Amino acid sequence: MQTINYLFPCNYVHVMKQEILHLFKCRGALLQPQALNYILSLSDPIRESNRMLNSMEQCPLFITLEDVLQYTKNAFASDGGTSSLEKSVTKSITEIIPSENESEIILVKEGKKEIQKSEELSKVEELKSSGISPPWHPIAKEYSVQFKKGKDITGNSTCSGDIKDFVQYFCDRFNQMKKLLRVRRELAGAVKLERAKKQTDKFATICIIADIRTTKNGHRILEVEDDTDTATVLIKKDSKSANLPLVKDEVIGIIGSPSRQGSGTFHSVSPQKRYKNEEGSLLYADEIIVPDVPRTHEPHFSKEPIAAAFVSDIHVGSKTFLEKEFDRFLKWLNGKLDYERELAGKIKYLVIPGDVVDGIGVYPGQLDELQIVDVFSQYEKFASLMQSIPDYIQVIILPGNHDVVRPAEPQPTFPNEIAKLFDKRFVLLGNPATFSIHGVDVLAYHGRSFDDLIMAIQGLTYNTPIDAMRELLRMRHLVPIYGEKTPIAPEHSDMLVIDPVPDIFVTGHVHDIGTDYYNGVTMINASAWQSQTSYQKMLNFNPNPCYVPVVDLQTLRVMNLLNFAR
Repeated sequence: MQTINYLFPCNYVHVMKQEILHLFKCRGALLQPQALNYILSLSDPIRESNRMLNSMEQCPLFITLEDVLQYTKNAFASDGGTSSLEKSVTKSITEIIPSENESEIILVKEGKKEIQKSEELSKVEELKSSGISPPWHPIAKEYSVQFKKGKDITGNSTCSGDIKDFVQYFCDRFNQMKKLLRVRRELAGAVKLERAKKQTDKFATICIIADIRTTKNGHRILEVEDDTDTATVLIKKDSKSANLPLVKDEVIGIIGSPSRQGSGTFHSVSPQKRYKNEEGSLLYADEIIVPDVPRTHEPHFSKEPIAAAFVSDIHVGSKTFLEKEFDRFLKWLNGKLDYERELAGKIKYLVIPGDVVDGIGVYPGQLDELQIVDVFSQYEKFASLMQSIPDYIQVIILPGNHDVVRPAEPQPTFPNEIAKLFDKRFVLLGNPATFSIHGVDVLAYHGRSFDDLIMAIQGLTYNTPIDAMRELLRMRHLVPIYGEKTPIAPEHSDMLVIDPVPDIFVTGHVHDIGTDYYNGVTMINASAWQSQTSYQKMLNFNPNPCYVPVVDLQTLRVMNLLNFAR
């Protein structure tokens, strides 16, 4: 976990440097050190960096101090002298010298050295020395909500649950995943499995995994199929894909070759378990290709200096609901705590990916741990708590496996009698859901499939949810395994495929906190607001509650992991 504090001078410049460098890197540009130090001297480095990048028709690979000075002169002229840029600095600066103190830079003006601190640092230091808390002016209040709904099963369910629905569902899943795989250069000429088995040389094919097993000698055997045939695939223990995580029902591409002379026997676990190749049914995999997130993925950014906060698994109604800590978070959103108040004012969106209440009958012995035993009363309590959120913040809520919606995924949103408890500030969506906030594409999913993935892939744990999220992105599917703990509704179109690639991917469910980045995607596993339950204690699981990750929508970087348990 990483905690970044913008309000303390010892961290401010270091953090700003990282944010600005990341901002320019995302646009394909590199900043020379003197140019970076000059940008840091401005009153609002992030805003001026965005303005500069937006003013360029094409960014050069290297941005020099001369480039920045030219931009500032043009900006000052176009603003009619009202720009936040200092006219005297723009015209008279000849050199910038890094200072040993990270909170300062040395400007050489008209031949004289002058130490200049960031304007924001000077204000904070002055107020802190006087013992007065800085005034709180939420900048997010100055901007209108920009929300656009994407994929959501709510109102679009087509299944009745018969066998035809399941056949159509898996056919659609296979076809969607095949399109994602075909954009991979290695699979451009992929052939059907039926034809691949008849090949006499190397081939590429796309198929779905029906079963996986490992031999005594460490080789892996896949049973695969497509809409034309089935086959047995051997992945040798010394191949480049030998350690690639694979699960049942995952759609993959295979680069391989048929068995020699179209027949033969592979000796594996024992003489009683030999995998016989008849008529080319045994295929040798040289490489396994997964859909994955392209490394060329270019995320979207907000043009305004606002942020989004992420919380999950609130579990109102449980005796283990951490109400005091959650109330502290709500006070922070209102600027009533002397803790990261400036950051609180940047929050424009609050995303909650499920389990807002504890529900009833979800796990063994739950009734004994409920403070509120009526589920509707649990939602009334939750809605009452949420009314204190500032009216300029839009709240986006999804259901989870504890909420009163169908357990099969994708889940539609909350029923009308619960939706009526919330006003227009609240957007209630299904699970999963995609949406856009200030131009940034978000994929929100509660995360129930982590239960199956952690059991299926060695090395994954409940305390490392980011690793599980990375696997879902790599597979490009939210619930790749069928028939385990996560029920799947056989919709005619598979809405669990991850397409398009999001800019932010947020989950919850495991009651732990995690943040990371993967091929241009910001990953957030939001923390919980519930202490350890007896069921979790029986499983020897220790939750990590009361953390709030905040993402800067201008850079998609995690600005802070706020801890409200303190």
